Amino acid sequence: ENRDITRGDDIELGKVPTGVCERAESKTVGQIRETGAVFNFNGGIPYTGFGPMTRFVVAPFTGSQMISATVVVHKPGETFEPRSYLASYDANVVLKGKGQAYMGGQWVDVKAGDICYAPPTVQFGTRNPAANAEPFVTVMFASPPPYELYSDAGLLRDGKFVTL
Repeated sequence: ENRDITRGDDIELGKVPTGVCERAESKTVGQIRETGAVFNFNGGIPYTGFGPMTRFVVAPFTGSQMISATVVVHKPGETFEPRSYLASYDANVVLKGKGQAYMGGQWVDVKAGDICYAPPTVQFGTRNPAANAEPFVTVMFASPPPYELYSDAGLLRDGKFVTL
């Protein structure tokens, strides 16, 4: 029996479901730490300073202490420049589309369903070549959370999280 998943077919950009009491949007950080929550990849704190739309969805400021989930939506021609983190192990899941990942000192082709792994200190980035017609969507899961990324986005100042 074939149990392959359909990759990226049901993802709708820009829509956050509502109405469920377990949704992160209806809980405090303390409640999330106690009981968990349902997050949506269209939610979180949006940031465009890295180029592509970046959404900080699961992070220390949302109740998570040991893992983060950051969504990056690349329009054609957008690049999330390669960077590395001192302590974070990253697993980048390609949710939708085709694009490229910077790994091993070069750009390689990736597509929906691929998972790119980057251990600490390894340069990693993503891009959607300008010739593509569709968005390229990735989710970076990191443990521990990449505090350098929050600092670069202006979310972390003097060791404290701030609101943009």
